Amino acid sequence: PKHKKDRALSVLERLFGARIGYFLQKWLTILQGAVVYAYAQWFRAAAKQRFIAEARKLCPDHVDADTHFSPSYGVWDQRLCLDPDGSLFAALRTGRASVVTDHVARFVESGVCTGGGEVLEADIVVSATGLTLQHNFPMSTMKVSVDGVPYDAPNHFVFRGCMLSGVPNLFYILGYTNASWTLRADMMARYFCDMINYLGRHGMGMLCPCADGVEESQAVPFNLSSGYVTRNRGRFPKLGGAQPWGTVQSFFSELWRFKVRTFSELQWIKFTPAAARVAAGA
Repeated sequence: PKHKKDRALSVLERLFGARIGYFLQKWLTILQGAVVYAYAQWFRAAAKQRFIAEARKLCPDHVDADTHFSPSYGVWDQRLCLDPDGSLFAALRTGRASVVTDHVARFVESGVCTGGGEVLEADIVVSATGLTLQHNFPMSTMKVSVDGVPYDAPNHFVFRGCMLSGVPNLFYILGYTNASWTLRADMMARYFCDMINYLGRHGMGMLCPCADGVEESQAVPFNLSSGYVTRNRGRFPKLGGAQPWGTVQSFFSELWRFKVRTFSELQWIKFTPAAARVAAGA
């Protein structure tokens, strides 16, 4: 559970004013999230038991936390859900909500039949599983060709988590899966502007990451074991064995890379002067 109105923010606003208090709270929230994620990755068993123990304390007596809040995977192996002000557990305690953990066997006239044979009556069923990711990430349904060759995601490497080898002048935004999505989106937008300005200052009209000699890694995209990721793994662009050929799910690591070392790793990028593009009819 997470409080909608953070108590620390109220204290900081009283001490430093709204503007500085919000700034400090933002960084405290980012740090808190990073610490929880690191704890879950380094101390996997302990983190899982800690979360289950917290669920036991919040669940009413008629709800078994070990059955309904103890998944087979570890904390942050899949995306973690926050419960604002513990509203889910409050609903369970008052009887306004119930929880059933099972497989869906089939739909029946009155609702859903579970694998255990229980029928859950329902007027409306909201499907929250079985997601299908883009088949040709990140182009979605767009038909893209480079020099007459159709773009096919598995034939390209991810560069810095926002560009693709062999695809010129393309930037895409992908947020964090273990933190605020917009946290990375904002950083990427600023990085794109920095690179565009870099091209302008140096009279360049095109940039294109080049993955010659890069070895492919078997790392899981986004560091997630979710079914919608593993099912589509073969359709993602390739990840390299070392940075910058991949994605990094760490704000502080990327803050250093994109803010301090903005123009590092340029040896992997092929630049084309603007005049050459004009001459080629680009």
